[in-house]
Amino acid sequence: MPEWKIHMKWSKKMGIPDNIAGYTNGIIDAKKLEDYPEDFAKYINKVEFPRPKDRMPFSLADLLVTFGTHDVTKMKREVLPFFQRKGDAYVKAWYLHMVLDYLVKLKDWMKNTGGEY
Repeated sequence: MPEWKIHMKWSKKMGIPDNIAGYTNGIIDAKKLEDYPEDFAKYINKVEFPRPKDRMPFSLADLLVTFGTHDVTKMKREVLPFFQRKGDAYVKAWYLHMVLDYLVKLKDWMKNTGGEY
């Protein structure tokens, strides 16, 4: 994935304030739960998934512990509402991060398959 300086460069070009871009990039690329900001940590602990009556529900935090925190964009449906509540700039930063990561993967794939890029 691109270095954060690339994410920050394009965020600036898109008119996203540095603090919002850094905050959003930090959540998306976090390596462990302890790396999340306090408000996001509270959110993922509150989002629960129902289970059969004889079993306790589990939280989004439980899911992230099980499957890994890095690149939380894979859980868009569960996580994007958090950014939507924070505002348009956060959503824009979320999608920009995803697009930049995708473009790097696409470039690498084309390079590895002998395609032009």
